[in-house]
Amino acid sequence: MTQKNGNLNILMLEDIPIDSEMIERELQNANILYNARRVASKTKFLKELEVFSPDLVLADYSLPQFSGLEALKIVREKKERIPFILVTGMKNEEIAVECLKEGADDYILKSSLRRLPGAIQNALEKQRAERENERLEEELRRSQKQMLTIFESITDAFFSVNKSWYVMYLNPRSDAFLVKVNKRREDLWGKNWWNEFPSPVDSVAYKALHRAMAAHEFAEFEEYNAALDSWLQVRAYPAEDGLAIYMQDISERKRDEEKIREQAKLLDIAQDAIIVRDLDDNIVYWNSSAERIYGWKQEEALSKNASQLLNTEVDSIGRALQDIEKKGSWFGELHQITKMQKSVIVESRWSIVRDEQGKPHSILTINTDITDKKNIEQQFLRAQRLESVGTLASGILHDLNNVLTPIILAVPFMREKLSDEASQDILRTLESSAKRGEGVVKQLMSFVRGVKGDRVVLQLKLLVWELLHFVGETFPPNIKVTKHCPKGTWFVVGDSTQLYQVLMNLAINARDAMPNGGTLTIDLQNVTLSEREAGLHLGAVPGMYVVLSVKDTGSGIPPEIINRIFDPFFTTKEPGKGTGLGLSSALSIVKSHGGFIDVHSEVDKGTDFNVYLPAKDEEAVVEVTEDSSVPMGHGETILVVDDEKTMQDLLRPTLEKKNFKVMTAYNGDEAITLYRENQDKIDVVLLDMLMPKLSGLSTIPELRLINPQIKIIGMTGSMLENLSSEMNAIMQELPFLQKPFNSEDVAAMVNEVLCVSPTDGSGE
Repeated sequence: MTQKNGNLNILMLEDIPIDSEMIERELQNANILYNARRVASKTKFLKELEVFSPDLVLADYSLPQFSGLEALKIVREKKERIPFILVTGMKNEEIAVECLKEGADDYILKSSLRRLPGAIQNALEKQRAERENERLEEELRRSQKQMLTIFESITDAFFSVNKSWYVMYLNPRSDAFLVKVNKRREDLWGKNWWNEFPSPVDSVAYKALHRAMAAHEFAEFEEYNAALDSWLQVRAYPAEDGLAIYMQDISERKRDEEKIREQAKLLDIAQDAIIVRDLDDNIVYWNSSAERIYGWKQEEALSKNASQLLNTEVDSIGRALQDIEKKGSWFGELHQITKMQKSVIVESRWSIVRDEQGKPHSILTINTDITDKKNIEQQFLRAQRLESVGTLASGILHDLNNVLTPIILAVPFMREKLSDEASQDILRTLESSAKRGEGVVKQLMSFVRGVKGDRVVLQLKLLVWELLHFVGETFPPNIKVTKHCPKGTWFVVGDSTQLYQVLMNLAINARDAMPNGGTLTIDLQNVTLSEREAGLHLGAVPGMYVVLSVKDTGSGIPPEIINRIFDPFFTTKEPGKGTGLGLSSALSIVKSHGGFIDVHSEVDKGTDFNVYLPAKDEEAVVEVTEDSSVPMGHGETILVVDDEKTMQDLLRPTLEKKNFKVMTAYNGDEAITLYRENQDKIDVVLLDMLMPKLSGLSTIPELRLINPQIKIIGMTGSMLENLSSEMNAIMQELPFLQKPFNSEDVAAMVNEVLCVSPTDGSGE
C-alpha cells in the first residue's frame, strides 16, 4: 500500500465541497490519518490516478459529466487493485447492486457516513488479503514448477495416480515403455490406469497396487509384462491423494539370474547332497556331497531324524510333505543349519520312491547348496540399488553445493560485523550446521562418484595405530580393544584419509552396537584369493589382498536388514544420531580402491566386517605434509565470473581481504568483454562452469583466443563425472574448486595458480 508519511492517500471524486468536508470530518473523528485530493471531472480523475497514486478511492455516484460507476470501471481496469467505495446520496438498491457487481468494495449513503470508517477498514483488509492470496498462489506455482523439475529428472519411469486410479502425471522416462504399446503420455493424463492397462485381478501387479492403495503402504514387486516383453521392478509409494509409482526394466538382471541357474544345473551331479529318508523322516542314505555341505559324516547322519538334524523350518517341511502327498514331488528353498551351526540355503527337490507294488517307500531328496549364489544375488541387487540412488543423488548435489557455498563464505564476515555474544552463538550454530551439511554432501559425493583421492603406497597398520589412539581417548572404558597387526603385512595403494574414514566408520558402528560394553577386535592379515574364492564376491578378482577386520561382540545385525546396511540413508539409529551414509560411503571408498567388503553377523553375538584391499608388496612412500597456511596476495586482479549475485557478493570481500583486487561478470559474454578491455590488469579468471547464456565451457576458448596463456580456475557445484565429455575434458586440464568451498580454499587455489610461495605471508 502506497502511503505518504504514514498517511492513507485518498482520492475523492466529489463535486460538492461541503459533502467532501463531511466525509473528511468523519475520517478525522475515526482518527484515520490521510492525504486527500478532491476532483470533480474525468480528466482530473485520470490524472490523479497516475500522479497521486491513491490507496483508496471514495466516489460520488452522480456527477455532472462523469459518474462513480464510470470511475469504478476505470479503476478496475488497472493492474493493481485499488479499494473503491461509492459514497452517494442516491438510495437505489439496483444501482448499489450494479456497483458491487462491477467491483466496488462498498456502497455508503451520505446519510450514513458513520459506516464509512468501518467500510474503509474492511476494504483495506480485503486488499491485503487479496495480495496475500496472490503471493501464496505465486509461491504455489513456483513450488509446483520446482517439483515438476524434480519429477522430470527422475531416471526411472515414474507416474502418479489418485485414489480413483486416474493418471495425474507421467515423467518423460515413461515414454520408453509407452512407445512399446503405442501410447503417449499426453493421451493418458486424466485417464483411468486400469482401463488403459487392463490386468487380471489375480495378477501380481493388480493385487500389490490395490493393497498399497487400500492400506496406504509401500509395495514392491517384480513381474513379467507380456505387452512390453520385459521384466519390471515396480515400487509404489503411498501419497496423500494416491500412489507414486516407479518402474524399472530389470530384464537384463533376470537374464543374469537365469545364467546363474543354468550354471548351477551343470554342477548338480558333483555338488548336490543326495539324501534318502524313510516315511518317518529318518535318514537311510547320505552321500559324500551331503557330508561336505552339512559337515556330518555318513555314520553320524544315518538313522537320525532329517528335519531335526538339519534344523529345517517346520512350516517348510509341512508344505513339502503336503505336496509330496498330493503330487508325489516338491521343489523349493530351505534354510538349514550345518554341524558347525552355520546357516545354509539349499534348493531342494523331493520325490516319492515307490516299491514294486507302487506303494510309497521313501523320499529322495536332492539338495543344491545355493548359499553363495544367494549372496551374489544380494550383492547384485545391492549394487543396483546403490547405482540407482547414486544417479538420483548426483542430480541434486549441484544445487546443494551452490546453496552451501554462500553460507560457508558469509559466516566469517558476519562474525566480524556482529560482535555481541548472542549473535556469535547464532553464527556458531549456523557455521556448525553448514559444516554438517558440507560433510553430508562430501559423503554423498564420495558415495556417488567413488572418490579417487590422492593415492600413495601405505601401510594399513599405521592407520590402525592412529585409530587405536582415538579409540583409547574417546570410547567408553567398558569396551575392551584388541588388535592383531603382524609383521610383514603387505602394503596397499590408497588414500590414507579415505581409508581412515572407512576404519573410523566401522569402529564407531561397533561401539554403538555395544552400549553395555564388549570387545572390539581389529585384525590385519595377508590373503591370496583363488579364482573360485574371488568368484564368490561381486567385483572381486583373484590375487593378493590385505584384509582389515573390525569385529564386535555387540547386538548383531538382524538377517532381514543385513542386505540393506550399505544402502544410502539407511540407518537403525535414532533420529539425529546418524545420517545413514557411513557404510555406503565406506563401501564406495573401498570399491574405488579395487576392494570389497564382506560381512558376517549373528544377532546377540556380534558382527565382523572384513575389508579386502588389493596388496602392493613394496616399500611405503612417505607422504609429505605441506604447510597449510594461506599467503596474502600482492594486489593481483581476479575476474570472478558467476551468474549468482550471492557468490559475487561473497567472493569479492573474501579475495579483497587477502589483498586481491576483484572484477565481476555475470556471464561469459560480460567476462570476454571485460577481459578484452583489461587483460593487462587481470591475472586470474575465476569461472563458474554452468551459467545461462554463454557457459564456462564456451567462454574458455574465447578467452584463450585473446590470451593463450590466460590463467583460469574453474568452479562447479556438479561432479566432473556428471558433466559432458567435452566439459569434463577441459575441466581435467584446469585447476578447479568443487563447491562447497570456504574462504581459505579459494584463496589457496588462487595463490597456487599465481605461484605464490606458501611461506610468503607478508603480502608485500
